[in-house]
Amino acid sequence: MLPTKNTPDLIDTSELFMSTPLKISWLLASLTLAACGSDNTQTPNPSEDKTSAHAAVASESEVLAKPELGSFGIDLADQDTSIQPGDDFFRFANGHWLDTYELPADRSNYGSFNVLTDRSDERVRTIIDDLSSIEPAAGSLEKKISDYYLSYMDTETLNQRGIGPLQPTLSALAEIDTQEELSAAFGRAQIDNTATPFSFGVGADRSDPDQYQLGLRVGGFGLPDRDYYLEDTEKFLEIRAEYVTHIATVLEFANIENAQSKAEAILNLETQIAEHTWPRADRRKRDLTYIPMNYDDFVA
Repeated sequence: MLPTKNTPDLIDTSELFMSTPLKISWLLASLTLAACGSDNTQTPNPSEDKTSAHAAVASESEVLAKPELGSFGIDLADQDTSIQPGDDFFRFANGHWLDTYELPADRSNYGSFNVLTDRSDERVRTIIDDLSSIEPAAGSLEKKISDYYLSYMDTETLNQRGIGPLQPTLSALAEIDTQEELSAAFGRAQIDNTATPFSFGVGADRSDPDQYQLGLRVGGFGLPDRDYYLEDTEKFLEIRAEYVTHIATVLEFANIENAQSKAEAILNLETQIAEHTWPRADRRKRDLTYIPMNYDDFVA
């Protein structure tokens, strides 16, 4: 059941974490302190001189006393003080940042959560690189991580195998001929972690946290949002044209015939989905997107 302009998603969790310049230093400090911890941390001996304990407290206080942003965890320089907070608090708090920040060329959005993600990725990369420089014991978790990463980075072998490993999946998709088979493919996609026009997830019921519910929302977009399909500005028209070219290129890599016409058909399908999808602002309204129903009502 696709949501229409009068029927929102059953549950939409895509906008819970927005990429805005949230200046919360305690979160960054907590992550830093957690990363600095190790099994070698010594527990103070109660019999030792209190000077050691005082030094430890002073050291921790010194770390916490140096927020990463601003003088107390919020960068006031990013404000736009020409805006009254009662008129537009978001612009008041972030206006200068929004006007002056240069978005990375490879990103469609950026904010504090992206910073945390990038930092975590860098730390994981360091851990993996350290494992790759040694020879972990056979069968160990370290060995599995190292082998998995090295196999991913073995581009020579990947290029030799080509799309061979994908062929069984592509063949199964090509053989879909009924609505039942299509529904089954959507279900398998949830297990395979591939995209479908619908996405599912189990979470706590918003109105009753003591029970769980299955949430359903619309997906299937290759472009970031519905506006990319529906707005006819010069920018979006250019993006859609390049998107079709990209899809056709991918289909050609998979040796799929009539790649260009099929790419155009894919864009047309995604556009129809976009036409039945609420604007982003409406999808953020938790009460509006909360429409619980039982299974019988849903399938009806």
